[in-house]
Amino acid sequence: MSQGLASVLLIEDNPGDARLVREHLNDRFGDACRLHQADSLDSGLRWLNTQTADLILLDLSLPDSQGLETFFSVHAHAPGTPVVILSGHDDDDLALDAVRAGAEDYLAKQHADGVALARSMRHAVERRRVEKALRESAALYRTIVETAEEGILQLDERRTICFVNRRMAHMIARPPDQLLGRRFEDLVDPSQAEAAIKLLALCAMGERRTMEVRFRRDDGVQRWALMAAGSVHAFGSEAYGLVVMLSDVTGRMLAEQDLARLARGLEERVAQRTAQLEAANTELTLFNHAIAHDLRTPLNAVVGYATLLAHEEGARLSPTGQNHLQMVKGGARDMDELVGGLLSLSQLGHTPVRRLPLDLSALARSVIEQLQMAEPERQVEVVIDPDLQAEGDPALVRDVLANLLGNAWKYTGRCAQPWLHVGVALADGRETVFVVQDNGVGFDMRASAKLFQPFQRLNSGDGFEGTGVGLATVRRIVERHGGRVWAESQPGRRTSFFFTLAAPTEPASP
Repeated sequence: MSQGLASVLLIEDNPGDARLVREHLNDRFGDACRLHQADSLDSGLRWLNTQTADLILLDLSLPDSQGLETFFSVHAHAPGTPVVILSGHDDDDLALDAVRAGAEDYLAKQHADGVALARSMRHAVERRRVEKALRESAALYRTIVETAEEGILQLDERRTICFVNRRMAHMIARPPDQLLGRRFEDLVDPSQAEAAIKLLALCAMGERRTMEVRFRRDDGVQRWALMAAGSVHAFGSEAYGLVVMLSDVTGRMLAEQDLARLARGLEERVAQRTAQLEAANTELTLFNHAIAHDLRTPLNAVVGYATLLAHEEGARLSPTGQNHLQMVKGGARDMDELVGGLLSLSQLGHTPVRRLPLDLSALARSVIEQLQMAEPERQVEVVIDPDLQAEGDPALVRDVLANLLGNAWKYTGRCAQPWLHVGVALADGRETVFVVQDNGVGFDMRASAKLFQPFQRLNSGDGFEGTGVGLATVRRIVERHGGRVWAESQPGRRTSFFFTLAAPTEPASP
């Protein structure tokens, strides 16, 4: 019962009144409450200089002080201690003045029995405790508000600013006193004022909304903030206020603007480079056609005159001369094939790629049939795995098989028991790797880096015909399908060309 009243100071010069108070406190609190008495204002203040009390009971009529001046002196000396006045005067006006001055209660001695006195003392201590807690809580919240990284405003029901924290003042670049009393919509960019008013109206009705706002600053610097608001209703009143929190997002907005400018610049540069590339490709195509025409015309003339010479003068030519004439015709034909391969390779970049279901087994069989028709005397063991399914452009993928199988057919020409194989090397659900294998002469793996480059022939000195364009064509077609191609060789034993027709989910090393 005596919680918060362990020590009470009574300033009273009347021994009888002092004895009565002591009896009342002893009856209500027993030994839990210690009462200390001072018979004058001076002695009471001296006691407070060295000790503290949980509550002060004060008589306003003392030998050295009278009236409210007595209370002012005590209150100034111990401002944090609740004071209950015990007066011999039952004066309502004096009681009202005392409470207004800071006294916790005013009791007339003639009405202050034990119950009333104990109740008044407990209420005084509890009120002071609650007031202290409220002050501490208010101080804590003010510290939080003032140290927050967000700008915080309090608005009344007319959207007038009645509180602003330091962060908000910094964001607006105006002192707080220049913001108080202003309407919130006066701070934002005029283009957003109406939207801000609508948002605050919705928030006043209990909704939670956010929007990005741009502030008007006197120094011309633009600031953006993400605004959120919540309503605050006064107790027992329909009037409302709003608490608005604004998070500075200027850095993000400026970064987005810079990124947008960079993107626009990049798009312009890409468009320019694309136009330049298209123009260069067009020029290259025209150049290729012109070169092909200019080259093929004299080549056709060489072949024609060589043929005419062989027909008219062949009988008079020596065997060596006839052989030279055949070499001229063969060289011209090789050059014509090379020009044709170059044209085909340059046109691949302009050929649209269709994605259709493919039966690679059937395509491979058709290529082998043509090779066998061209050399029916050859006996080659050909194994084509059944049901090789893929997706791609039928004509382009057939060119891949034609080049790979054509090479395999050619480079097994000197084998005693030649064989070819078309099948699947790997199928793991992510990609399918197809393979074309043979047991021909193969190539040195140390030179494999040049294998798919145009005009690079690794077996040019072994008597095998070719232009060095076929494998470059294979790589271009496979890459246009989103795939990859590579080769492995054990010369004289096994040579394998692997390819895919779709990019793998994860890059894999061959």
